[in-house]
Amino acid sequence: MLLLSGSGPNDKDETIGPNHLLRDLADTLSLMGYASLRYDKRTRVYGNRTTSLTSVFTYQEEVVDDALYALEWIHSRPDCAGLPVYVLGHSLSAMLLPLIAQQTTCQLAGYIALAAPSMSLQKSLRRQLRHLMKTGQLTKEQATATEQQALKAAPPEYWKFDRSYKPVKAHKKLALPMLYLQGTADYQVTPADLKAYEKQGNTKATYVLLPSVNHLMGTNQTTPLAQPSDYGRRQPLAPVVADELRKFLLHSH
Repeated sequence: MLLLSGSGPNDKDETIGPNHLLRDLADTLSLMGYASLRYDKRTRVYGNRTTSLTSVFTYQEEVVDDALYALEWIHSRPDCAGLPVYVLGHSLSAMLLPLIAQQTTCQLAGYIALAAPSMSLQKSLRRQLRHLMKTGQLTKEQATATEQQALKAAPPEYWKFDRSYKPVKAHKKLALPMLYLQGTADYQVTPADLKAYEKQGNTKATYVLLPSVNHLMGTNQTTPLAQPSDYGRRQPLAPVVADELRKFLLHSH
């Protein structure tokens, strides 16, 4: 299982405060008998120099290329010969799984998308900021400043790619087993995103809405929707997430 983290300069564990989603997933998968590979994102390794290391910088350079290299490396290993290979992505990487599946020359047994946005990152960010303003956690001025800061963090071609990529249409064309998991307590990616994928009617995909699960795939302990401050507390992987992973892996090969 190749494990891919969400947006931002994440390390191989996808460390967010006291939380380590990819490490928790790796531990859970190991108990099921699955080896996994995860790595620091290039934006983590190179920081502010990342955008200057390539002639252009988009999702392709941030996420997709390294995932393709990792899949080639997995398939080149003698100890992986004949074994089913999956890709699991969280948030941004979940949205890019159709692109990875289309571009890889390696055989995939399937992929797993956790909290996959159905719209552009810019639109998703604006939706999050509107929610935080509505709940009184941000002022309009703070929301505007946050959006402007995010837009300045990447070059124009990054946002052009963001606007042009259509993940829902891309996933519709795939013919491999897919699992989409979405929590009802997630304010960053919402059940409406899951519904957008489901409406495309790809019969190879399974779509599961998880009650009280937040964006970090933990069980929400506060209000019906998680709050940014919740991620400052440890969020163990919700048992229902592990159950759905187990069912999918059991029946997909």
